[in-house]
Amino acid sequence: MESEPLLRWFEYVGVGGALLLTIVFLPKRVRLFAGRFLPPNWMSVIHTPLAWLGYFWLYKQGHFFGALLMLSVSGGLDLADGRVARAYDELVGEKLSDLKFWTQMNHRGVTPLGKILDPLTDKLTVTPIFLEVCWTFLTRTETIRHDGILWLLYFGVGLILLMLLTDFCGQLIRLDYFRKWRQKTDNGATWAGKYKALGQWIWLMLYPIWDQGWLPEAITYCLLFLNIMLVTILVLAALSVLSKIRPLMETWTTNLLS
Repeated sequence: MESEPLLRWFEYVGVGGALLLTIVFLPKRVRLFAGRFLPPNWMSVIHTPLAWLGYFWLYKQGHFFGALLMLSVSGGLDLADGRVARAYDELVGEKLSDLKFWTQMNHRGVTPLGKILDPLTDKLTVTPIFLEVCWTFLTRTETIRHDGILWLLYFGVGLILLMLLTDFCGQLIRLDYFRKWRQKTDNGATWAGKYKALGQWIWLMLYPIWDQGWLPEAITYCLLFLNIMLVTILVLAALSVLSKIRPLMETWTTNLLS
């Protein structure tokens, strides 16, 4: 019966979601303790292969619990690395004097390397996974003849590509060329960027319900719900990028009027 794997998946989502939220919302002193074992820059680096392992190997092999566990840990590390670094700075306040690569990698606070590494690894993690989802959507169009589902599939592909393009623009603005215009407002991840990242991980947890066909009687509604989530994630990604662009626009407007 289709309901049995669906119920198991919801159980897995509950376990994985609880694990993700536990990692993200740890108290400051617990985050400080966690940073002793895994510095935040290593969290940024490690969460990428964990997500790839979970999705491209375990999920594709049908090991759903292992896949969701890997994705949950990866998502938790992705969302917690900056919080761990800031907790260290707030509670310890040790300033980083040596900017060598390995010194920054092993530092438990905020580093210039971490400000680059965190968003970069985020993009490296989710981009191949979402591109594979796009490919899955497109291959399903060859066997589906229902106009409503076809429209939703193509719409989903467009939303994912727009989301990835928006993320790429956000990463581009972080380049040194734009630094002098970003100094007033660029203090790391914005609230919109954080909720966008959380939304992406939740979306990946819910996507298999449609992909595996566990709700055949509601397949169109599942796809519609996933697309609504994608619209929300896209809006959050756009708001995050706009918060980075605002000082650039203010500077350019001032230069034009002066």
